[in-house]
Amino acid sequence: MNAKRSSIAGFRVTRHPGKHRRPMAEHRPVRLSEARRLLDAIVSRELRHRVVRIMRTSAIEQGEQVVAASASRPKPVVFNVGRIDLAKCRLPLISDAEAEAMARRETLSHFGQDPDS
Repeated sequence: MNAKRSSIAGFRVTRHPGKHRRPMAEHRPVRLSEARRLLDAIVSRELRHRVVRIMRTSAIEQGEQVVAASASRPKPVVFNVGRIDLAKCRLPLISDAEAEAMARRETLSHFGQDPDS
């Protein structure tokens, strides 16, 4: 008998069939959780590489667009409004009593009452 299967006091010592060591060259079964983890790692790596590539190309394109926009930017349009009459752009001065009377008339007319009563 060989050393692995030698008998001890009449009993034969063997290993459990599930505990046999497989050589590393063989394909071993992969757990579902391990497969998901490996797929997640691969997908995240690819996404990172693609995002970096997209950001690089967009930065180059954006730099080209800025150069093109600064070179061909149209001049702003300015309207000729002429001279401004300062007498027309001032609000009339009214007293506090006039302001209160105007507010009272507007409030009464808002609620459907006669403002002149």
